[in-house]
Amino acid sequence: MGGVRGLELRGLLYLFSSLNVSGLYAGYTSRGAKTIAPSHAVVKVDIRSVPRQSLAKLLEKLKKYLEDKGFGDVEIRVLSSYPAGYTRPSEAVVQVSVTVAREVYGKDTGTVVRGFTPHLCIHRASTYTNDRSGVGYYGSRVHAPNKNVRIEYFARGIEHVALTFYQFAYTKRFGKE
Repeated sequence: MGGVRGLELRGLLYLFSSLNVSGLYAGYTSRGAKTIAPSHAVVKVDIRSVPRQSLAKLLEKLKKYLEDKGFGDVEIRVLSSYPAGYTRPSEAVVQVSVTVAREVYGKDTGTVVRGFTPHLCIHRASTYTNDRSGVGYYGSRVHAPNKNVRIEYFARGIEHVALTFYQFAYTKRFGKE
């Protein structure tokens, strides 16, 4: 992405908004072949915003961009939305998750901190090692029909989540680690 790699790329992916194409539909899509000029096309996208970013303003910018490119007749429909959230790295649940991850995986981990939903004030943190993130790994084919996980990673992921809940609850209740 723009010549950026490694941790810098990961930072861009998590800290800036993005527009992702989820699907395309246009022209003749049934069996066989037909040479036609499509009369319409549908593109399904998702926009991942960052905290304090207005969905309405993002949609205005998208519409303006499309108009500037000659697509002024595009209809934009919002199917669902929710505001972006943010969890501070200093939150207790993040610190507990990192400590437990070190114990479960036997090595230092990186942490991606995300807010699950600002409406409920639920904080979320994901940890990753150099070879994988969560229960997945680089060959797990995330979101593909043949998505897969390794049983060992899945079991460690369960252990990590369970111990994080337990340790976080203990810390909150007794005020100690």
